[in-house]
Amino acid sequence: MRRYLIYLLKTKWLQTLILGLIVGLFFMIYLISFSGEFYVDYGTQEMIEYPSALIAYAVLVIMLGIVIVFLRFASLRNPKEVDLYYAIPFSRKKLLLTHYIFGLAQILMAGSIAFFMGFLYFVMYTHGSYREGYVILYYVSGLLYSGFAFTLFSAVFLRAKTVVDGIVFVILLNVMLFVCSLFFMQFEIMPDFAVIPYYGMHVLTVVTLNASIPAGTVLDLLQPSISEWWSFGINMGLYYALAGLAFFLTYRHIHIEKTESIGDISTDAVGYRLMIPCIILFGTIYFYQDTGNLFYVLALFLLMSGFIGYFIMRRSFKLHWIDVILVLLPFFTSILFIMIVEHFSS
Repeated sequence: MRRYLIYLLKTKWLQTLILGLIVGLFFMIYLISFSGEFYVDYGTQEMIEYPSALIAYAVLVIMLGIVIVFLRFASLRNPKEVDLYYAIPFSRKKLLLTHYIFGLAQILMAGSIAFFMGFLYFVMYTHGSYREGYVILYYVSGLLYSGFAFTLFSAVFLRAKTVVDGIVFVILLNVMLFVCSLFFMQFEIMPDFAVIPYYGMHVLTVVTLNASIPAGTVLDLLQPSISEWWSFGINMGLYYALAGLAFFLTYRHIHIEKTESIGDISTDAVGYRLMIPCIILFGTIYFYQDTGNLFYVLALFLLMSGFIGYFIMRRSFKLHWIDVILVLLPFFTSILFIMIVEHFSS
């Protein structure tokens, strides 16, 4: 395992460097494009402002973690390559763990390269006017959340039987959590987007970047409320626990995985069969409350998208009866929910 990890470090260093330079280039371009936001003219004097342009790093480094999922584990979902990897003379568990550790190392190295490319520009442009130590804390927070995203989406990706299905699983999970957030926000059950796994990064970004502003230069208007702190703690605790549990279960069971099933249809309950119905259910209700006359068009779009999702899963236009039920049942359940809400609100 140690030798294989060293081998990956030696052979994939260029890939890691290129990833860091690409992300760093995007980060620098964004900073240069919006660098005017670091200063605001208040009439009598020019004062430094909340460095909102730095938020781009959090978005980019989390996306980096997701991309590294595909780079590290795609070979384990490719029927032409999986036998070669499983033939390496140590257990599948060690193989999985080695790729996981190397993926975290890639996030650390590429994420650091990208951050310090933008950070150096930021410091030179602002002449060290900010409390840069808090910006470094923001960078550390970004790496931690990128590692979290890598852990969670690795487990989700490995539930699939093919590379394409794995990528779709990751996309569907993000869409599902986004739609669920819109639903809960609509009924004011919790703060904005508190259901998505990146909510904690949003709170940490606000806190660290707000703290980077020197005292007395601008009003602290962006501090999280008490309810947001509670949501942050619950969100972070649940998602980190979920990511750890999901990857642990993947690690526990990978040794019994049948290699001949790689490349088959991905019928796992955590994939298409969970996420598509949830998107239809919560999305239809949200569209009814928020889109007015466009509801019927958007509801039809969701329904058709559900069928398209199962066409992709089956790789055919022939669906099984269970697929049709998993599209129609959440759709009509959402319609029933809407009718009940309308009845009691009238």
